[in-house]
Amino acid sequence: MNQTMIDASLNTFARVSAAVSAVAIVVFTARMSLLVALVGSPSQYVAALKELIVFFVALALFGPIFKAVILTTGQISAKLAITEPIRAVGAIDRLGEYIRDEFPILSMAAELGPASLTYVAQAVYSILLGAVCAVVPLVFLFQLIAGGSGAMPILMGTVLTLSSWPIIWNAMGVLANQIAPSFSQTSLSGFCFWFVVKVLQLLSPLFSSMLVRSYSVAGAAKSVNAVRNIKRFAHNRQNSKSFDDRKDQRNRRRSQ
Repeated sequence: MNQTMIDASLNTFARVSAAVSAVAIVVFTARMSLLVALVGSPSQYVAALKELIVFFVALALFGPIFKAVILTTGQISAKLAITEPIRAVGAIDRLGEYIRDEFPILSMAAELGPASLTYVAQAVYSILLGAVCAVVPLVFLFQLIAGGSGAMPILMGTVLTLSSWPIIWNAMGVLANQIAPSFSQTSLSGFCFWFVVKVLQLLSPLFSSMLVRSYSVAGAAKSVNAVRNIKRFAHNRQNSKSFDDRKDQRNRRRSQ
């Protein structure tokens, strides 16, 4: 994604954020009025104010974080960019010449397909990231209304998945360029090899999604284990304290 697309995505985010912020103020005002009518506790007022502050902080931080992530992944993918080597010419190319002569439309599609593949992927990548920027303020608003924080990990996982797409795409190209000589004995083997590479590059968003999800699951598992260990430690400590208290009571009874 170039700078123009980043600016367009962030401008869309800013416009949606401005509209959503007004709705958030209305929701907060209605919530405070309801608490006054119901004689809510001070903790409820603090919780409502805290959620509003978190909402505006999230809106303020998303833009810089989004831009930093996209620019960083763009620089990494640019360093991995390579030029596809020229494969050997053979029987498969003579078949292509025959198809070109007999079926001009198929020939045109075969030539435009590989050439436009990268541009199509770039367009899909840019549009999806722009759509995420447009939806993020609405997700923050729904989170403010409904409460909870489950949307944040999903949003960050989506951004990381999309932003890592160019890196995995170019990394596959680097790997393919290294092992391509092993498939260059014939023109058919070279053609099949690069065809498989292109298909895998198109599927690279699935690979990045699996990677992000695996790290998320691993992190969640560590958090769950940490909570369990804390609970187990607290439970053992409480049991130990109860045992010591009972022992002291027995000693006092004996001394009496």
